[in-house]
Amino acid sequence: MALIQNADLVGDTAPTTWDEMISMAEEAGFEDRPFLLYTNGTAGDGYSSYPLQTSFGAPVFVQDESGSYTTEVGMGGEAGEAYAQFLYDNGQAGTGYFSDTIDYDTSNEPVRVG
Repeated sequence: MALIQNADLVGDTAPTTWDEMISMAEEAGFEDRPFLLYTNGTAGDGYSSYPLQTSFGAPVFVQDESGSYTTEVGMGGEAGEAYAQFLYDNGQAGTGYFSDTIDYDTSNEPVRVG
């Protein structure tokens, strides 16, 4: 998973926060879809959103000191709640950052700027 940005439109510097990324995209003219995450329509796609989930410290399973996954669920508690709130906040009508209408074909459409 990776963040892909068009350096010709938003510059060479990668954003360091979610808000900075949205701001950079909007300033470049991406008002309709400043961020696009493939969601596989209403079926959902946890794989594509997993990097966001783990950025909150909420992996599906906890890893031990060797990096191996344990059977302990890691996406609960405060970190999991914070991630769920983030999804809720950014999935509200009007933000458009997360939508169940972003299927494979939509995520590969050219985005028009301006």
